[in-house]
Amino acid sequence: MDEVDAALARIEELDGTIVGPAFDSPDVGRMAFIEDPTSARVALMTAVEVGEPA
Repeated sequence: MDEVDAALARIEELDGTIVGPAFDSPDVGRMAFIEDPTSARVALMTAVEVGEPA
């Protein structure tokens, strides 16, 4: 399991807000957006290694 997916599972356990599902961005990594209790949006990301396919 990717770190982003693990974090989203934990956020759901804590009744956090997941703005959208995790997604893969080519040559960047896996990303997701969440919202904290003050309504600030935060991006979670696991980057790919240089030369590694996303």
